[in-house]
Amino acid sequence: MARSTGFVGRDMTSQKIITWVVTLLLTMSFATYASAYCSAPQASYIIAPTKPLVPYCINEYTNTHTCDSWTISSYNSDVDRYNDDVDDYIEYISDYVARTEEYVDCMINQLE
Repeated sequence: MARSTGFVGRDMTSQKIITWVVTLLLTMSFATYASAYCSAPQASYIIAPTKPLVPYCINEYTNTHTCDSWTISSYNSDVDRYNDDVDDYIEYISDYVARTEEYVDCMINQLE
């Protein structure tokens, strides 16, 4: 059985390859224009973490306590969670600053 031919006597496989290459080239050329657009970073509303309350049974001035082990363990868990939240918050802020710097660089490049 003979292959069906497309334009200019080429078979359909060649036509598909040519169509794919042309589409790829056009997409790449449009991407160049799209990258010239500077997108301002959007900051979502994020709240800084709050320190856990020190249990009433801990005397911070004398560095002593009268707490049971569960209270101390629970407080230590709260402090660990707080530290993780602070790390996440710092990472978010750092990422936002980096995106802002990229935006400023993009705007400066557009002015040049």
